[in-house]
Order: sequence, then C-alpha cells, then structure tokens
Amino acid sequence: MRLAMFFTLIIFASGCSNLLQSLIDRRNDACRAPSKYRPSFNLIGSVSTAAVVYRANPQGRYVYLNLGQQFSIADVSNPRNPTILSTVAIPSADWAIDSALASNNILWIASGGDGIRSMNVSNPYAPSFIAQGPGAPGWANTILLKSNNRAIVSHGNRGVTFIDISNPASFSVTYAVGAGANLGPSSGAVVGDYGYFAYGGSGGVTNKEMRIYDVSSSTTSTLKSTFSSPTGVNDLAIYGNYAYLATIGGGLQIVDVSNVSSPQLVNTYTTGTNVYTVRAENKLAVIQTSGNDIQLLDISNPANPIFITSYTLSSGTLGAWARMDFSCNLLYAGNGNTSSLLIFDLYNSQ
Repeated sequence: MRLAMFFTLIIFASGCSNLLQSLIDRRNDACRAPSKYRPSFNLIGSVSTAAVVYRANPQGRYVYLNLGQQFSIADVSNPRNPTILSTVAIPSADWAIDSALASNNILWIASGGDGIRSMNVSNPYAPSFIAQGPGAPGWANTILLKSNNRAIVSHGNRGVTFIDISNPASFSVTYAVGAGANLGPSSGAVVGDYGYFAYGGSGGVTNKEMRIYDVSSSTTSTLKSTFSSPTGVNDLAIYGNYAYLATIGGGLQIVDVSNVSSPQLVNTYTTGTNVYTVRAENKLAVIQTSGNDIQLLDISNPANPIFITSYTLSSGTLGAWARMDFSCNLLYAGNGNTSSLLIFDLYNSQ
C-alpha cells in the first residue's frame, strides 16, 4: 500500500511539474516570434482615453498611460477589450511624459518641469501620488530604472541625473552629468552598466548625437563614446548589439554598439520624413514618422532592414513626444492626436 501511495505521489508530482512547465513553455512560446505568421499591424483592441497618449507603458496586465496633464491605468489582461480603471490629474498642471514601474508597486513619472513624481499603484483603481522632486535641473522627459533603488532621468535641456529612489517619499540627486544649456537628451535607454542617450531631438539643443555613458556607479559616470548624427536624434532603442536611432530627417540609423567605446554605423533606413520614435523586439522594429504613420521593419539582419507594412494613424502626430512600447508581441500606441490607445498583435498570437 505504501509503495503504491509512493508511486502515486511521484506520478502526481511529475504531473504537476509537467503542467507547470507546460504553462511556462506556453507563455514563452507566446512571446516568441511565431515563424508561421508574417508580422503585420493587426489591430485587436482600442479604448478611448481622457487625453492624447504620449506614452503607453505596458507592465503585466496593466498599461500605464501618460496623458500630458493626466495619467491613466488600463487593464489589458484581455487585449481585445482593454478598460480604463482610473484617471488622475497631474498636480501643478504639469505633464506626465514618461513612466517606469518598480517591483514594489511604486510608479515613477517623469513630469516635465516638476522633475519626477512617485505614485503608489498597488490599487490600480485608486492610484495616489506620494512625493515630487527633486529640484529638476530641466524638463524631465525620460525616466529609466537601473534598480528599484536608483533612477536615471534625462532632462530635455539640462543633461542626465542619477536619483536615489530607495525612499519613494523622499528622493535626491546623487550625480548629474552633461549639465549646461542646450545639452539635454530627448530620450534614453539603460542596458546593463551602460546608458544610451539621444541628443538633438528637442528645440534649441545644439549637439546632435548619441552618447554612451558608463552608469554602473550611482555617484559618478564616464562618457564612453559619442556617435554623431547630422540631423539630431529624437529617440533610440537598444536591441542586441545594435542601437536604432530615430533621427530628424535622416531616417532610422542602425549603429553597432558591441564596442561601446567605438560605435559604428551599419546602415540607414531612409524614410524621407522625421522619425519620432523607435522600438525593437523579436527581430522587428517599429518606427513612427512625421508622415502620420507607423512602420514595421524586419531587422533580423541589421545591415539590411526590410519594410514589411505600415499603419496610418487617424489624426495627426504628437511628434517627438510620442512613445510606443512592445510587450510579448503586442504593440501599445497612442492614436496620434486622437484620445485613444491602440493595441496591435504583430503575430496574430492572441
């Protein structure tokens, strides 16, 4: 009897283990690029928002929507039927431009002239602001989390700051780099110990380039290299060993950054328009242009990006302020100047 029970337990445990692994594999498969489908902009869901969407930031079942002077949380657990759970006004009538979620349910918002704000989003139906600060050296337009205790903020006209965010009720600048008039990046990305920042995408900025900094320390930073772009860089994405630069009138520049001390231009995808924003994932890049469209590119060979298809937004464009984001083969994007969020399934995976 005991032997039979023993084998029963083994079989049961094995079955649970197989079920768990099956669920994990299914999740991983869903996030891979299915080879049998040709990628396309398959619009599967949309929802009206309180204002135009400057940035859609997907995190798990929620998307955090930066709406300028307002901020919303949407439930996208069913991407075909997204729902807005809450909308709050940004204090001081400032702007929610970008946001990043820490694992402790604290959302950090780059709020323009007010620097950054912390928000408790543990209850998505009733998010609450915690604190604002520190004194911003310039317009805060991108916030990147190096860890739950450290944020890196790019300021549209005053460089980059490192901020200790270990206490969401009281945070402070630990280091600033690139301060000075007209030296601010328009966006950035952090991968490992390096920060990549786009310059020249906002009015009055005289330096037009990508800068790569060593950001491994919270109290100092070393400039590893610069990559000059003749017309200025609105936005960038890092994917693999390559940086994809959305430029003003210069198309999409693809730069090999495998050696951060010596980035090298690989190719330029010409659009004939300004490229405002870029995202890259699963061998695909999505760019938004001043031609009022978003384009899908095959970047499986970075030296030879290939146009796949495009989608025309319904009404105008937000220019360099617009940001999109991927999450598991889904693309979340604002619909130009129309107050709505669009959800695209790039591989018919849902």
